[in-house]
Amino acid sequence: MKRFILFSFFLLLCSTILFAQQIEKIDSLVSQLALSTNREKIDLFNQVGWEYRLSYPDSTLFYCQKAIELGNQLNTQYGIAQAKNYMGVASVYQGKYSEAYTFHKQALFEAKATKDSSQIAHAYNSLGRLFYTQGDQIESFEYYHKALKIFEKINDKQGASYCYKSLAQLYALRNEYERAEEMLQKTLIIRRNLHDNRGMVSAYEELASVSQQQSDYARAHNYLQQAKEISTSAGDQISVAEIDLSMSGLYLKQNKYKKALLTSLAALTIAQNVKNQQLLTNINLILGKIYLHKGNLYTARQHLEKVIKSAEQAKLLGPLTEAHCYLAQVYEQLEAYQKALFFHQRYIDYKDSLFNVEKAKNMERLETRLLLKQKEYEYNLLEDSAAQQEFTLRQERTKNVAQSIIIILILTLLSVAVIFYNRSKTQNRLLEIRKSKIERQHNEISFQNEKISEQYLQLEVQNKKLKQLNQEKDTLMNMVAHDLKSPLNRLSGLSDLLLLPGQDHDERERYVTLIKETSQEGVNLVKDLLDMNAFTNTLGINYSSVNLKAFLDEQANTHLSNARSKNINLEVHCDPVIYFRSDVIYLSRILDNLLSNAIKYSFTKTSIHLIGEKTEKEQVVIKVKDQGPGFSPEDKKHLYKKFTKLSARPTSGESSHGLGLAIVKTLVDKMHGCIELESEIGKGSQFILTFPVDEQVKIS
Repeated sequence: MKRFILFSFFLLLCSTILFAQQIEKIDSLVSQLALSTNREKIDLFNQVGWEYRLSYPDSTLFYCQKAIELGNQLNTQYGIAQAKNYMGVASVYQGKYSEAYTFHKQALFEAKATKDSSQIAHAYNSLGRLFYTQGDQIESFEYYHKALKIFEKINDKQGASYCYKSLAQLYALRNEYERAEEMLQKTLIIRRNLHDNRGMVSAYEELASVSQQQSDYARAHNYLQQAKEISTSAGDQISVAEIDLSMSGLYLKQNKYKKALLTSLAALTIAQNVKNQQLLTNINLILGKIYLHKGNLYTARQHLEKVIKSAEQAKLLGPLTEAHCYLAQVYEQLEAYQKALFFHQRYIDYKDSLFNVEKAKNMERLETRLLLKQKEYEYNLLEDSAAQQEFTLRQERTKNVAQSIIIILILTLLSVAVIFYNRSKTQNRLLEIRKSKIERQHNEISFQNEKISEQYLQLEVQNKKLKQLNQEKDTLMNMVAHDLKSPLNRLSGLSDLLLLPGQDHDERERYVTLIKETSQEGVNLVKDLLDMNAFTNTLGINYSSVNLKAFLDEQANTHLSNARSKNINLEVHCDPVIYFRSDVIYLSRILDNLLSNAIKYSFTKTSIHLIGEKTEKEQVVIKVKDQGPGFSPEDKKHLYKKFTKLSARPTSGESSHGLGLAIVKTLVDKMHGCIELESEIGKGSQFILTFPVDEQVKIS
């Protein structure tokens, strides 16, 4: 469904260009009206209406209505089914799906009345696409097959290619990629035989998309290259730039940054020449990603800022959201943490807005889907009612004939009665079959209603989750405001003291030291906030071989000076031949937080023990044991919650933000480990970390 929505958006984007290309054709058709016969005028009205469908669907409705009015004046049904089908297509481009359904059903009725197989098939195909846009795969699948069967029967190759491509989209949506590729190959053969260059380009792009979904990047690249060759030979520069953009995205997925950069720059040159802002926005976005991956942060920032500027003007939430996300990463790598935090917050806001827009669209789609189901049920009832009336009329005519025959020839009464009885029996059986079908359709509608109710409940759950996220965001803002206010006030006071006259060198040096320590508190708070977000959203873990004893010694040495400043003894106990695989960055951050807390909350002249060992279950265990104040039972309930400050207080007035243990818990879970706490009030604490061992690494 998402791919179809993106494709529809692309059609709307290109509508102005296509209309400019067709304006001469429209003028030519209109100029022929004065010299045409009435029957030819009906065809011309319909052709003009069809050409207007993308850019001015209102004009399509106007000209097709004129074709219908002329047909009514001439008392002919010629061209009416085609006009109704075109009006249905125009209504889809207006977003009026209920009206589109009505027009296509009317076209179907008119086409059946005139036995116009081509228009019957087009009506079925349009109805299939209509249900597809609303997410009803079952109904659209049935209509596509009805249309395809007729197109193949009348040997309408172009019509069959439409159905094959529509079926390919359905199969791709169901992850039936082999069937999807089979349909697209059939489409490609037909369009190649018809010399339909634009159609071939579209088919190759769809084939590339299907291959990419199967991670067959070489095949996807080959299809895009063939599409590019056709567009280049046809002189379609916009299409060439769009294909280059797709190829750049493909290279980016494969981490081939040089090739991705070259194809993106080629697309950029074309887009600048044709002044296509939407295309320029998408190209600048992918260039920003490429330069970010290559580490060229300043160039990445320039392209991403261009995306924000153009996307804000065009009100494009998707590019805006992505651009703010990657700009936050750029500033984080530049260590401009305040700007990184600003763009990350804007990214969250745009992401919420994008989610709300998608949610509203999904609700509208569900409502339209239900309305179409109701209309489908009503039309089926009307058709059955018409069949019943026709049957009743036939019965009356049969009775009149029977009465006449009785008067003329009594001897034929028995034979006529037998024929009538058999015919009535057959009709009743058909009516029973129709009744059974209507009951099944009614049951299907009931089932669809139940599914819609379930989806509504799911949306309610998502709304609750959003409220929880908003509450967490408010907590974050309050905490940041509160915890940053204190060090900033202290910095202001220390600055005033530093400016007072009559101070000796030692006193000034002490104030400078206090200012540095206070500034570091604010930096640590911002670092913890950014790390908490990064660790929560990062999925990848980089494993490497670790010597446990050497790693624990390194961690202890990092905190040795802080421990000595509080006269705390820091000891490491570990067998030197224990090896295992782990993410060194994640594990370092875990022990950094646990050791920092142990030193922060321990009393002077106490000891902290850092213990490493293996178990019989082939697991590595790391323990951090202190002689601090310990944790109360109430503390243990909120131990790993973000922004929660526990009852214990640092023994030398150090700062605490309530994020350290939350970060530890997040990282331990990501590494598939577990963390336990053994603690009593006044008897110290011991955190026990347990991690699985990769079989490829031997533990001696």
